Amino acid sequence: MRSITLALAALAAAALPTATATAAPTVDGVFNLPGTPHHLTLGPDGNVWIALDGVTDDVAEVRPDGTVTAFQTTDITSPNGIVAGPDGNLWVTQSGGVVRFSPSDPTRTTAFPIADITDPRGIVVGPDGKLWTGSGDKVVQIGTDGSARSFTVTGMAARGIAAGGDGQLYVADFGNRRVVGITPDGTPTFYPLDDAPQEVVAGPPGQIVATVPSNLIARFTPPSTTVQNTTVTGNDPFGAVFAPDGAYWIAAFARDGLIRMTPDGAVTTLAGFPRLSGPRYLTVGAGGTLWVGLELSSQVARVTGVVAPTTGGSGGGGGTTPPPVDTQAPAITHVSLPARLRVGRSGTLRLTLDEAATVRVRFDRRLPGRRSANGHCVKPRRHARHGKRCTRFTRIGTQTRSAVAGANALKVGGKLGRRTIPVGTYRLTITATDAAGNASAPIRRTLKVVARRRVARRR
Repeated sequence: MRSITLALAALAAAALPTATATAAPTVDGVFNLPGTPHHLTLGPDGNVWIALDGVTDDVAEVRPDGTVTAFQTTDITSPNGIVAGPDGNLWVTQSGGVVRFSPSDPTRTTAFPIADITDPRGIVVGPDGKLWTGSGDKVVQIGTDGSARSFTVTGMAARGIAAGGDGQLYVADFGNRRVVGITPDGTPTFYPLDDAPQEVVAGPPGQIVATVPSNLIARFTPPSTTVQNTTVTGNDPFGAVFAPDGAYWIAAFARDGLIRMTPDGAVTTLAGFPRLSGPRYLTVGAGGTLWVGLELSSQVARVTGVVAPTTGGSGGGGGTTPPPVDTQAPAITHVSLPARLRVGRSGTLRLTLDEAATVRVRFDRRLPGRRSANGHCVKPRRHARHGKRCTRFTRIGTQTRSAVAGANALKVGGKLGRRTIPVGTYRLTITATDAAGNASAPIRRTLKVVARRRVARRR
């Protein structure tokens, strides 16, 4: 196993400055990869992770400054899809199964064989807190323990997959010119299109968008099957995301650029990638960025300034009317968590969200204290040893998990980074932040971490 750090390969001889939050979207860096990029995802560590199809390296980590580190593993071979799972790990799809690894050590992997994954595609976190992918005529549900079950959709030729805000999964069915909606129990609904879709993405409020290589972008809002098409001649639209600026961003493979489309179908374009670079997949990054895999040139590009505008104008985002600004904070409901965990063990935090968000769980350890002369609860040192007893809380760390709209089952506890959470009582503060930066009201719970049981030895 090995890892290599690649030098930055920017568009200009020197690295261009990062755009400010108010700047128009722009391509401000292009960085070399050691293989062909497939899907990308924003990891729980704040870095972008890329599934690579190369000779030696399997996945790549890209830091916000463009530093690329590639990793070779024993279990991953020509991965396609990649996603940050609800357990804090990264998951990739490949022929014959999925592989799990931690962003803190990508060379330590766990492979889970799944025979129904014969044609690996994208992977997402579903509304049930499990992982979902499509392959051939199967839609596969995968637990974070590696367990899997498949649902057959007769005649389907699955391509991209997306988690909708209505509790369903949506699969691009290339073979039948349709999108297949499927519930977590496997019940399908069909949405016919005018041509064969490649990728699919969900946007508000409940809207679904599919990219069609015949130069169409289709959009519909379930349960309605009425489809509206936007023509983008000569672009060959492919990978798509819904970004914090309130619009869809779509890779224009044939034009070496991006398409920006508002939910009502208004289109503008963004150029700036190298000629014949072939943008294929992309993901939303931190700080108003997009990261785009350039398939033909084996590079990844950074786009900055993808934030909700405060004024109108073209600015690369286009339109005289700014897209709607999301000011609604996520709502957390139905929160449950084990009251105690064995030291070193993780537990399942269950909660329901009304939109996709990043969930942060802050751990504050409960400790004894004494009241100081100014009334603060402090560590019982010499100067405060006669003060009134009190309880103080010391922050020891935060765990971050990606969550979807609907029910979520997130693994928490165990370790904070490489440090095992010690025995003690903890106050957990749970918040959710959406893609626009809106944060929910905090929810607090108490967790006890207890010592492991000792097993008596037989004599």
